Amino acid sequence: MFLTFPLSFLGAALYAQANLVPQTWSALESWVVAIGFGLGWGLCISMILDRLMLIASDAISVNWALHALAILRIALVLGSSWVVSDEIVLWVYRAPISDTQRQMALDVRSASLRQIGDLHGLSASLQDAEKWGRETARLETAAQSLPAEIREGLNAGEACLNAVAKARGLLLRNAPEEISAVHLARLKQLDIRQQQCKDKWRMAVARRDAWRQEMRERLQEARARQVESDGRLRMTQEAVARENAPQSEAITRNQMDGSNRELAFERLKTQRPEVNRKAMVIWLVLMLLEVTPLMIKWWSSNNPVFQSIRAQLATEASSARMQTAYAEAHEAYFKDALAGMDMREVFQQESLNLQKARGPLSTFDAFCANLDVSAQKAKTFAQRHPGHAGLVMDAFSGVVEKALGKVSS
Repeated sequence: MFLTFPLSFLGAALYAQANLVPQTWSALESWVVAIGFGLGWGLCISMILDRLMLIASDAISVNWALHALAILRIALVLGSSWVVSDEIVLWVYRAPISDTQRQMALDVRSASLRQIGDLHGLSASLQDAEKWGRETARLETAAQSLPAEIREGLNAGEACLNAVAKARGLLLRNAPEEISAVHLARLKQLDIRQQQCKDKWRMAVARRDAWRQEMRERLQEARARQVESDGRLRMTQEAVARENAPQSEAITRNQMDGSNRELAFERLKTQRPEVNRKAMVIWLVLMLLEVTPLMIKWWSSNNPVFQSIRAQLATEASSARMQTAYAEAHEAYFKDALAGMDMREVFQQESLNLQKARGPLSTFDAFCANLDVSAQKAKTFAQRHPGHAGLVMDAFSGVVEKALGKVSS
């Protein structure tokens, strides 16, 4: 009891604090409930059920009932030890178990968020917003520089005009005071070429302006689409956040509940084999501490249940020996009777003599068996009440001496 009760109390208190106390309670309330549950459980197992089984063993005289009571007591100790050992091991690894529970809650919340996002089309909205964002950035970058063909057209028109202006200036500087018909014809050709260069330049400028107008329109449309897609994405995200908030809180609360400690511990042992090995050693040590007192009582026969069983077995063995002796004597007498002349009379006389001889032996055998049982009960009573042990044993010894004196006489 001095070893079983503290372990039972500790395991039950830890179980109550993890599973029976709501998270909204204060620390004082949770500890009061845990200590009360631990005391109740420890007293129920160590003081009430175990004592009731011991008391019942004194009143039971049927062999199979005593065996059943012993098996029930062993099963009760093993089951209680299993539960207590599990709770203590979970308490030892409470910090990594709590971290694993938070990771499990994060995984479940992420899966729930993805599911809600799929229901609201969050992925499609995000892809659309990203697409128009990339398109807007691409158009803004492209609008900063002209295409190569437009630049080439502008450069060609500008070069043409510069060439004509240079040729005109050279012709005018080298012309005589009176311009001849040749110079006039040359100037006319330059005018025609200049007009062609201007047309070419205007065409290049027109293409440039048209391209810029097209880029402005495309960029305006892309920006409008981007604003629209961003707004749709923001609305979808708000809807997902509104629906996910209560579920996320519920998931976190459920995953951090004490009932999920075993699942988190199994995941922790899978992820960290060294924790699995050390936890197994601790569990086995606690199981041995719980079971050792019962095993010591069993092996030392310092147990009323096993003492009663031993007394019953001794009684049955003594009765079996008497039956065997009677059968052997009966067979011997029967053979002697067959060897005589008057077999019937001899057989009847010998049977009568055997029954007369067997009566005192049977009585004495029953007396010895009852004496053994009474001795075990007296010893058990003396162990439970040490203050009256001397008085009980003296009284029992006096009764035994008187009974043996009557038997001797």
